[in-house]
Amino acid sequence: MIFRRVDVNANDELDVYELQNYFHNIEPEDDMPDLNHIVHRMKRTMKLEINEQEQPFTISWQQFRETYAELDTVTARNAPQQIHLSLLADGTWSTMIVIWIVKGSESKHEPSSLVRYGTISGNYTHMQAATNRTYDVGIGGWKGTIFEAWMTELKQCQTYYYRVGNANSWSDESSFKTDCSNASTHIFAVMGDMGTIIPAGFLVTKQIKEDHQITPFSSVVHVGDISYAGTGSTDEISEVWDAWGRQVEPISSIVPYMTNVGNHEAYYNYTVYRNRFRMPGPESAGLDNFWFSFNIGPVHWISLSSQ
Repeated sequence: MIFRRVDVNANDELDVYELQNYFHNIEPEDDMPDLNHIVHRMKRTMKLEINEQEQPFTISWQQFRETYAELDTVTARNAPQQIHLSLLADGTWSTMIVIWIVKGSESKHEPSSLVRYGTISGNYTHMQAATNRTYDVGIGGWKGTIFEAWMTELKQCQTYYYRVGNANSWSDESSFKTDCSNASTHIFAVMGDMGTIIPAGFLVTKQIKEDHQITPFSSVVHVGDISYAGTGSTDEISEVWDAWGRQVEPISSIVPYMTNVGNHEAYYNYTVYRNRFRMPGPESAGLDNFWFSFNIGPVHWISLSSQ
């Protein structure tokens, strides 16, 4: 649980010193930021009265849980979660990759998982089977299954509705719109260094969701330092990746969420990053999720890992 990890003195409150200490553990060589403004923003977001002279600034577990429930959500064992979309390289949008996670060890008797999709809400005329994979690294390991399916035969400038899962548990319906070939304007959300609590990535996600509602993005491009799951320079906690995946799902399930690596994904030779994402390296004469390119409208994106 990410809150508990930061709450060093176990008093059910996060103060600025605990946040500062946690940030130092995962970014020991960087200049230390002043986190008072981050805590101020957290409290302001929760619409609490702020005493400008109060020291140290604190946020209680109950306050945090009520406001940022997506960072500590408990889902059914076989419920699909952390759904995210990504593109292939050719720019036609004829195929959309969807990845989702089911927590817990996979049962041999579990029904086959797949994606069902179509152009009418609730009427899914197409389906594609999913492949699956897993990993088990980091503090406490990780028990879960990552599913990947490709939605094919998509038409341009069309809204598609889809659900993922199996006969035991389906996700809620999500939707996305394929690119319009004659669109003269494309808007992208581009950022890096997100995280969850550290460094206040949930506020970034909140802003992206709000901006997308006003002017929809063609894609999100996340250029590294994704979940900040590290506990230092040598290890990480995969449960933090789960918190991040739930945090961004409201946007990653409705627009392509393209990623590349930063130094914070390097643990265990990028095992978590290699498994949780699928970028178009093989389809663009690149390499896996590290070196690739893709097209959206008139824009040709080139993604080069410097790690």
